[in-house]
Amino acid sequence: MAECVIITYSGKCFWGKCIFCPFGQREKGRKSCEELKREVEEKIKKCKEKMSFDDERRVLKFFNSGSFLDENQIPAEFRKALIDIAKEHGFNSVVVEVVPQFVIEKREEVCSLIKYALNQGVELWFAMGLEAADDDILAKINKPFRIKHFVEACKIIRSCGGKVRTYLMVNLPFVEDDVALLAKSLAFCKDHADKAVLINTYARPGTALFKLWLEGKWHPISRREFEERVKKALELSGVCEDFVEKYYEDYVCPPRIPKKEREFLKGVGREYLLHPHFNVWHDYIVKVYEPPSFKKFALFLPCSYRKPYSKSATHRAILRKLVQLPFYARIHQIMISNAGVVPREFENEYPFNSYDWEEWKETEEVQKEYCEVTRQRLENYMREKKDSYVLWFAYLKPDSLSYRALMDAARAAGVEIVDCVDHKIYSRIKGTYGKHVLTHPELLDCMMKKIKECIEKRPDFGDEKG
Repeated sequence: MAECVIITYSGKCFWGKCIFCPFGQREKGRKSCEELKREVEEKIKKCKEKMSFDDERRVLKFFNSGSFLDENQIPAEFRKALIDIAKEHGFNSVVVEVVPQFVIEKREEVCSLIKYALNQGVELWFAMGLEAADDDILAKINKPFRIKHFVEACKIIRSCGGKVRTYLMVNLPFVEDDVALLAKSLAFCKDHADKAVLINTYARPGTALFKLWLEGKWHPISRREFEERVKKALELSGVCEDFVEKYYEDYVCPPRIPKKEREFLKGVGREYLLHPHFNVWHDYIVKVYEPPSFKKFALFLPCSYRKPYSKSATHRAILRKLVQLPFYARIHQIMISNAGVVPREFENEYPFNSYDWEEWKETEEVQKEYCEVTRQRLENYMREKKDSYVLWFAYLKPDSLSYRALMDAARAAGVEIVDCVDHKIYSRIKGTYGKHVLTHPELLDCMMKKIKECIEKRPDFGDEKG
């Protein structure tokens, strides 16, 4: 299948209150028919530079974050114009998004559009976000319709020769048994729709769902968990896999806290270990984030007082050495901190650039809690990313809490960590070299030697050099 996806912002969704949707809240001016036509033509031109039209099915998807049938978003004259443009450019299928109420209110226009498209040799699909076949859940996630409206809209569309493409969400909030609900929804959609699209529920910043995430009342799931739930639900529902499409990553993004809600997190203790701003990032990094595919060697490093970490004396010294390695680009640097597990690419993101863990204030109880929370976070990361790396390294102070947490986590996760610090040298120099002991030339040379030897011993070393 060849497809061209066009996303436009024209007007504002009539509802804009769904718990997970940030798009309906945007204030956008309504575009004229001519403006929309120009936009579609330009985007199709770009699509056609990358897509092959050898496929039998050629689909044009037009999404306007609301309803294609809403006059406050899409001018009536553009609706047939879109079909004409699709036909002109060789598309034989068009997908538009609608809300059931508009289909019911404009049933005559819907049938007219479908017949017009069929006469042009174009199959017209109406995409509707049902999310779940359960009225109680629809009310809780603040959808503007109920199941009866969806059913009626499906009847209207299909009776006129149109097709229904419905969206179901995996991992919705307020659900006791997500697999059972998904199975029930799939079986329901099989009776009323022509295709079910399974979407990974995700909380975008600024939405009501994001607030639930910050409060710890909802959490994202990993790609593995998504696939497992979908597989079980398909088995329970008896629905054929050909009936569904799956989209895990379409709406995921880093959980960037709005600027007005940010704060400098200075202190020690549980509040500064399990702060909601740290927790949502930990969920994202463990569950959703995927390390760059070319980075095959994980290297755990300490955090630093100075932010971002790479500006600190310790990290500058480490980086000056690491860049000398021919496979430097394949080393994934990951910091361990009270803020969580922090891949280098996120070091200048809030909250990782806006905290200060005041070590001198640590009590025995605080240290114990730091070790336990950090150990669990590291274990979570290693379990989820076990297949992402071929070797795991650590360059940490052997007597640090982070080192202890890492080694305990590695044992629990079944991961072998290559310790790049020579403990004898460390014991000899730590008393005289101060807090920047990891910048000592002897220790840095040992780190380089250990990393180089371990990687070069690999049979596929040549493949890892780039």
